[in-house]
Amino acid sequence: KSGNLKTVLTNTNWTINGRALPAGTVIVTGVVGDAAVDGVTIILPNGTITDIEQTVVTLSATVTDVDGNALKGENRVVTQYVAP
Repeated sequence: KSGNLKTVLTNTNWTINGRALPAGTVIVTGVVGDAAVDGVTIILPNGTITDIEQTVVTLSATVTDVDGNALKGENRVVTQYVAP
């Protein structure tokens, strides 16, 4: 089942390297550059990522699917940086 879109698009449900997403972050539906993938794209302010190999983005474990069930699987991803 698809995730609860409202909570997935909420900045406070994500962290970057264990910290809140910075002001100016925008989360949009879809994966920029790959329309075949169901997901979200997180657009961070310039300068947020300083070490691409050490950046981890995490989705809160409290996010649920549309029926209120806990999401299953990995909720952390190592970034895939796309230059502006």
